[in-house]
Amino acid sequence: MPYRPWTDTALLPARDGLTRFAHQIMAEMPRADQRRWGETYIRGLLLGNGRRSVRSIAEGADVPDAVQSLQQFVNQSPWDWAPVRRRTARYVDEHMTTHAWLIRPIYIPKRGGQTAGVARRYVPRTGRTLNCQYGLGLFLSDAETSAPVDWRLVLPSPAGTGARSWLPGRREVGPSEQSEWCHVLAMADDVAAAVPVRPLVVGLRHVTGVERLLQGLRQRGLPFVVEVNDSMPVLRQLAPSSLPGGARPGLTQIRSLVQETTARRQPVMWRQLHDAALHRSYVTTVPVRLPGTVAGSGGGADCLLVAVWSAAATSAANFWLTGLPESQVGHVLTLAQLAARRERDVDTLSEGYGLLDFEGRSSRGWHHHMTLVSAAYAFAQLGTCSQQQEQRVG
Repeated sequence: MPYRPWTDTALLPARDGLTRFAHQIMAEMPRADQRRWGETYIRGLLLGNGRRSVRSIAEGADVPDAVQSLQQFVNQSPWDWAPVRRRTARYVDEHMTTHAWLIRPIYIPKRGGQTAGVARRYVPRTGRTLNCQYGLGLFLSDAETSAPVDWRLVLPSPAGTGARSWLPGRREVGPSEQSEWCHVLAMADDVAAAVPVRPLVVGLRHVTGVERLLQGLRQRGLPFVVEVNDSMPVLRQLAPSSLPGGARPGLTQIRSLVQETTARRQPVMWRQLHDAALHRSYVTTVPVRLPGTVAGSGGGADCLLVAVWSAAATSAANFWLTGLPESQVGHVLTLAQLAARRERDVDTLSEGYGLLDFEGRSSRGWHHHMTLVSAAYAFAQLGTCSQQQEQRVG
């Protein structure tokens, strides 16, 4: 579904449905005032112009003491964001034909170093190192758009404290709990408990702990398409007769394995989801196994490596590991192209829904804000259409 700004006058009749939507997704909040302020915040995200700060949302609400109340609701109130996210995920899945779950990174520039998760990080899109928060989002995707339904804030290890950090509630955690692979699995578990499973597409070439991520996905029986770096070590699963002269079964880097099997490159036809247009790509497919695992083990570590070439290229440009069978390579390429549009979706959330505008310092406040941004986006992009259909029927 193409992006439509909430301020589009054609959508004005649907705004009355926001109260019903807010009550639906916040039904598990224990207090009526929390549900009321949640609706106020979502409405401000939708109708605001420019930066969606708590102050600007409060000014638009025209309610006495709204600034203080909204600050408390977002930053200090102990309401649990997990039920709101589950209900938002169900709402999205009911209103779109979900083809995949996409994992996307989000970088939020910040001044100073007192905000949860802030550190100096390299931001690929800008080519610069910035002071920012780094988060991961899980998006449900159809042919034309995607909607975020779960978030994680990736926390850096504080200097001088080993590898420990903290999560909401000031609980100390070890390094595994804050690693990217662990966050991705946690989001997949949460969303799988709310909506039917779809292939998980992870377009993060340099995700930390990718081997443990892949093992976790296989253990869960989740279909996946994960982009990897060509320096990643894997074990060949090819029969010796399939290897070029001098090559032996064993541990090797992906780039070397693909070079060895260049002669096996073949054209594959695949379709864009949004227009069903046919495309041709050249691929090399190689069955591989992750290091430290046994074939057919409980970890289910056997994967298919799909190296993607352009027609004129002399080397592969993208490398994906998948649990889907080789007969579905075309579908793997269809899913992989969804990851390429991640910047467009993040831009839409940033410019139209205040994704980057949270001004608090706490991890709890960040999660509350991101949860309500997801709800606002889901209603604006999906709820308005169903509401208009109901009005036409009526």
